[in-house]
Amino acid sequence: MVKEKLKIRVLEQNSGTTLQEFDLDQIDQAYALAASLEEMGLDVHVDKPTLSDTLSHSLGLSEEEIKAYKDSLIDEIEEHDGDYGGSCLFKKDN
Repeated sequence: MVKEKLKIRVLEQNSGTTLQEFDLDQIDQAYALAASLEEMGLDVHVDKPTLSDTLSHSLGLSEEEIKAYKDSLIDEIEEHDGDYGGSCLFKKDN
């Protein structure tokens, strides 16, 4: 089974319609298009794969394995909520 390549998508914000797709190495072109569309008055969003998306894809994980991996990331973040006040970045002062 051949996995679909990950893409960067420029979306119309309100409808979620994909206006154009770009390869991962074309991030500058995606943001340039988004900027020009915003100048024309469109409300757009650049949707790009996350680090966990690209890692999962490069490892060839199945959909089930990807879900398990993402769930483990969420569990790890939630585990630190008590110590860090809801953020993995700043330790909560007591």
